[in-house]
Amino acid sequence: MAKNNLLSRDFFDDTLLKLRVIERNPQVPFPLHSHDFSELVIILSGIGTHFTEGAEYRVMPGDVFVIENGFSHGFKNLDNLRLYNIIFAPQILKQVFIDVQQMPGYHAVFTLEPRLRESHNFESRLRINTEQLQYCEQLISRLITELSYTDSQTSERSGTNKLVPFPKRQPLVVQRSQGSIPRPLGRNGATCVALDPGLALGYDTFHFGNGSRALALAYFIELIVYLSRIYTQENFDGSTEIIRMAELFAFLQTHLNRSITIDEIAARSNMSPSTLHRAFHRTVHCSPIEYHLQLRIDHALNLLKHSRMSISQISEASGFSDSNYFSRQFRKRIGMSPREYKKNTAGE
Repeated sequence: MAKNNLLSRDFFDDTLLKLRVIERNPQVPFPLHSHDFSELVIILSGIGTHFTEGAEYRVMPGDVFVIENGFSHGFKNLDNLRLYNIIFAPQILKQVFIDVQQMPGYHAVFTLEPRLRESHNFESRLRINTEQLQYCEQLISRLITELSYTDSQTSERSGTNKLVPFPKRQPLVVQRSQGSIPRPLGRNGATCVALDPGLALGYDTFHFGNGSRALALAYFIELIVYLSRIYTQENFDGSTEIIRMAELFAFLQTHLNRSITIDEIAARSNMSPSTLHRAFHRTVHCSPIEYHLQLRIDHALNLLKHSRMSISQISEASGFSDSNYFSRQFRKRIGMSPREYKKNTAGE
């Protein structure tokens, strides 16, 4: 089947923050296509069929799923399907989000479920209830507002940012119940009310534009954290395998300052080394040790680019006691030495 390939350059005007929200109201039939960016899809209402090259899945309100870059998919058999399509460069998820990548739910939603979707027949997808969906819509509304400012800043290439009025916004009203996940309510009946910071600061009548990229990214991270927490706190059909693997991914991400043996990982997962190897090859196409080694190299890349640490200090911080071994592994994966990389990225 022929397919279209969609490119980032046609969707992102802002090269500094490749993040955009597209509301499909309604979603129209869309043929099989792929793209060099990722998508976070949140179904708001209606029903339809989401299809790939080898499978078809019925989608309905509250379904949340990620489409990784390079993966082919489309929509058909639609009945008033309305959704948010949050598209983003995959590199955004590799930025330093403090402890986001140490959350099992993050790895479940953004890595494991997409790669196990076909074998799980879409049963292990994230499904949120009406109140959780309303809360997500409020976050996305604020994200859209801030992204509109980044668009106006991008169009002002030759001078200072244009000051634009902040639109009227409603309070973010939530009720905390059933654990730590906030449950949004209407204005009446809420037991715990969290006002939008913009309202508290009087932004309804304030004119501003600076900081919109930072705030847009913050809202996106908040949405990621919120959805990740839901996945680990709810008991979805078919999620047991994903949660177990996600906990391992989070464990490896938490221990980037040392090497980890296959026996240690196997003991933590209650899997045999052979079962563990098969599980990792199925999802990330490499062994657990290779995967952890790549995480440590990625950590070193970040330190080389954003810290003033020496090469030997970065080597140790990334779990390499031998700086020569670190340099060999770094060059093998990156194509240059750590010193060359640090020099080439200086000032970025």
